[in-house]
Amino acid sequence: MQVVPFSPIASGLLSGKITTGTKFDAVDDVRKFVPQLTKENIAANQPILL
Repeated sequence: MQVVPFSPIASGLLSGKITTGTKFDAVDDVRKFVPQLTKENIAANQPILL
């Protein structure tokens, strides 16, 4: 299976800045609405990043 990340640099996923414990700002951070950045999806993608 191949994974194509959705804006991984801008979202902080590839840098390791975003983890399952990351809390996005309730008002201004659109990343809280991005399905790829739900806790479940972050956890599923982390092994690929290592």
